[in-house]
Amino acid sequence: VILVWNPPNDANVFEVQIRKSGDANFTTVQSVTTVFCSIGSLEPLTTYDVRVFAGNNGGFETTGSLFQFTTQTNITTT
Repeated sequence: VILVWNPPNDANVFEVQIRKSGDANFTTVQSVTTVFCSIGSLEPLTTYDVRVFAGNNGGFETTGSLFQFTTQTNITTT
């Protein structure tokens, strides 16, 4: 899946975390300096929660933006 988001004006780094919906804990999958990232190795027909924390030289915000998506039956990885 490719994720794209709109950053706050003062952000220059982003931490992307993911979990299966219903699971308690998130896993950090990437820290990036762009407003997009790609996440692979996902299970088909599964709903995931993703949150993105925006940061700058002073550190990351304490509450990340949360959204969900559900994978489809046929998944190809690149």
